Parts: sequence; structure tokens; C-alpha cells
Amino acid sequence: MKLLGDIAQLLLKISKKLKYLETRSKNKNNFELYVSGIDKKHKFSNFSKSIQGDMSASALERFSHYDAFAYFTHKRVREITKNQLRILDLGSVKLSTALLSLNHEVTSLVLVDPNDEISQTNYLVHDAALPLPFESNSFDIFTSTVSVHLIGLGRYGDIIDPDAIPNFIRELDRVLKPNSDLFISLALGKNALKYNVHWEFELETIRSLFEKWSLEDYLIDIRSSQFHLDGPRYTKEVPISINEGANHVIFLHFKR
Repeated sequence: MKLLGDIAQLLLKISKKLKYLETRSKNKNNFELYVSGIDKKHKFSNFSKSIQGDMSASALERFSHYDAFAYFTHKRVREITKNQLRILDLGSVKLSTALLSLNHEVTSLVLVDPNDEISQTNYLVHDAALPLPFESNSFDIFTSTVSVHLIGLGRYGDIIDPDAIPNFIRELDRVLKPNSDLFISLALGKNALKYNVHWEFELETIRSLFEKWSLEDYLIDIRSSQFHLDGPRYTKEVPISINEGANHVIFLHFKR
């Protein structure tokens, strides 16, 4: 058995080496063909020219669930009002909060300062498992991209606390205004703790967690799962694959 394993490893190394030589030869031929088309009249004819390593890449740039949720949020925030709003964020991609900061006052809770020196986002280094350092009724909107279900798990060096999520939601209730909106994406699945990953929640569980707000709208991104399902990407029908152990990212808009 060990001999077979050694042979398999050797064949794999040979295969990788042949692939490397094939790619290098192809790159050299393409380089020579490209450079041959640069004559003395070309604007870049005097530039130095050399071939680098293989930097070929796929032209496919996927529209991730992070991108989709940013659009979901921005569209609805714009529909609320054109006036400046106070927004509290947890864990959203920095481009999303930066764009929101063009028209609104945005405070983003982070564990490490992201060194953003161009947007108007106010970053606050603060562990979400701890009480929020804001006065009551301070914010109009809360936004969060796939982060609330991670609070207290210690994945990012944060505090380990099994009560962190319900405590954080109570703090949201305190610091958000009576007519506030929540825009949140979470892991939708059978109620479960998958430690070192996240908590997964059923839709009714999510409703109960945010019982102080009413669920206005939601979308389930079925392509956010390892299960590649046919049909439209976004749906309001809970996929059957959840019963098979899958989880999908759900975008939610709560209001009160």
C-alpha cells in the first residue's frame, strides 16, 4: 500500500511539472507573438519588455451574497428618506458602509481599525458582546452583513460568550429609535450551533429574536450555499435543501 501511495505521489508531481512546462511554453510563445506586433511607431515601443510568471485568471467575477446584500440594503435605505440618518453597522463590507457614509452618519463596530482614510465612516473598535457605548434612541438604522450570528463565538479573537447574541439584540433595542429599521443578513438553516463557523437559525427563530421589530421583507440567496440549486437565485420559499443540512444566506428588513 505504501508503494502505491509513493507511486501516486510521484505521478502527481510529474503531472504538475508537465503542466508547468506546458504553461511556461505557452506564455513564452504568446509573449513573443505580442511583442512582435509592437513596431517602432507604437507608443510603447521604447518601454522595457519582460515576461513574468503565469498570471492568467478567470474573467468570471461573481456577484456574491455580500454584494447582493449591499444592494438590498442601499436600495431600501434610499427609499426611507433622502434626509441624513444615523446608521449603526456591524460587520458589513467596508465599501458598503463607505458608500452609505456619503449621505448618512455611519458608525461601524469593528474589532480592528480597517485603516480607511478616505470615507466618512466612523469606526469604533468595540466587541459586540459588550454593552454598546451609546445613549438610548441614538440610531435610525442598523445594518449587518452575516455577522450577528457570529457574536460571542471567538472566531475573530472576540469574547467567547454564549449569551452574546440575545444580549446584543437587547442593546440594539435600547440604542435604536422607536421607528428604526434593521437590515441584516444571517445564516438560514435548521436551528443549530456549528461551532467554529456560526449559529444557523430557522426563519421563525429569527422573527422571535427580533420580536421588537416586524419583518417587512426578506430574500433567500440559494446560491450562497454549497448546494448548487436550479431555478432563480433569490426566493422567499425556504429551500428543501435546508432539511438536508444546508444553510443559505437570508437578507432581512425589519421595521418598528
